[in-house]
Amino acid sequence: MGCGKSSVGKELKRLLSCELVDLDDYVCQMTGRTIPEIFSTDGEATFRQMELKALHEIFESYPQIVDNSSRQKTALILCLGGGTLTQEAAAQLVRNYCRCFYLRASVDELVCDLEGRTEHRPLLKGHDLRSRVTELLGKREALYEKSADIIIDVDGLLYHEIADQILHTL
Repeated sequence: MGCGKSSVGKELKRLLSCELVDLDDYVCQMTGRTIPEIFSTDGEATFRQMELKALHEIFESYPQIVDNSSRQKTALILCLGGGTLTQEAAAQLVRNYCRCFYLRASVDELVCDLEGRTEHRPLLKGHDLRSRVTELLGKREALYEKSADIIIDVDGLLYHEIADQILHTL
């Protein structure tokens, strides 16, 4: 949350001329509700189930393209939510179907990016931002690293610079 996934995804979409799916947006379209609404009425566990269902739908809808060297490429950029990989079933799907990039940011960078923008982020709203970001990152970082094929340290980088680094690895 706050590392620039959505902005980098949009830049990659522009550079690669391919489709982009933001998982949070997909869940909102699928349910006709906002993420804060889902969290407030149904809770995080239900939201995570919706994310998992959405991932299944997305992977069934967008077939993999395999090139001559048998390395898989995707015709889709998929931006996950910050908590998607906290479910082992979702993490397993990502590891099976995607080349996963972890945009690793420091707590300072995340707090700077998220400051003043927590109203629509149910896991941050009503908390001390630095403490909450530190707590969430502490719980999630190992999960991100386990699922990542490539880790990109994003502190101080602009979105187009991050996208360029991703392009150089493809």
